Amino acid sequence: MRAANQYVTAFNALAAQLALLLPCWWCGQPIRYDFTGRAAQRHRDAFPLHHAAPLSRGGDLLDPANARSAHHRRNSARAVIRS
Repeated sequence: MRAANQYVTAFNALAAQLALLLPCWWCGQPIRYDFTGRAAQRHRDAFPLHHAAPLSRGGDLLDPANARSAHHRRNSARAVIRS
């Protein structure tokens, strides 16, 4: 269990580094970084950490070179397209 917690902590640190008010890497529009809690998980303009190389295709969860800022709607759309 401790290893899983360390993994989550490292992922959250990576997400925090990326949440520097950067625009969406896909469309270039501003991202709403002010959402928290459930709204951050559901609002289409909220920030989720996006992985350029999907984890399902060997992308590294914790590699900063694989991480991008994106809108929740863009991140979700790419997941549907790739499946």
